[in-house]
Amino acid sequence: MDTYFFHIAAEPLAGNQQTEHIAGALAQVWMVADDPRQAEAKALAVVAEFGWAPLKVEDSFVIDAEILAVVDQQFLTQYEKARSAGYVVLFHFMARKDRPADDQPRPLTKPTHTLLQ
Repeated sequence: MDTYFFHIAAEPLAGNQQTEHIAGALAQVWMVADDPRQAEAKALAVVAEFGWAPLKVEDSFVIDAEILAVVDQQFLTQYEKARSAGYVVLFHFMARKDRPADDQPRPLTKPTHTLLQ
């Protein structure tokens, strides 16, 4: 099996408690799968499981030896975790610009760090 990497733009689903404060997210997904189509389908499903509607796959590629030779340590660490666990997802959130300055964000209902399954 190969490991694939995806950048997926997403917006919060209606039931996501962060819709007031977070306008969207960019999900980074490392996915182990048999082929690219299966990997993309799984990556999109995982993003949705965490309360985000995938909008667009911004970038995707298979992670091969050439890629591994030039990536930074953080990417390599996530790759290794995905190889062990099946996938890794990192969410990078975009705050709403119209949020009042004195408004305090609520705690996130889903972790913002590496999620393993």
